[in-house]
Amino acid sequence: MLEQNIIKPLYQQLMDAIIENIKNGTYKAGDKLPTETELEAAYNVSRITVRRAVKELCDKNILVKKQGKGTFVADRSKDKINLS
Repeated sequence: MLEQNIIKPLYQQLMDAIIENIKNGTYKAGDKLPTETELEAAYNVSRITVRRAVKELCDKNILVKKQGKGTFVADRSKDKINLS
């Protein structure tokens, strides 16, 4: 669950949670992430928050959006992307 009453924006907290799930193996390269609706419900945040977090992670090449299919964890083995 994300903390509503701290200074760090919710979208950054959600980004951190997704990255942590990638690091701990919950999501592996090529895995499909839950839908926006499922992420909203799981983290109790708005769709705007989910979209911002996903966009930022896509911009960092951590996630990849595939039109009509969903959002997937990027294959980091080729690029050696840093999840810090």
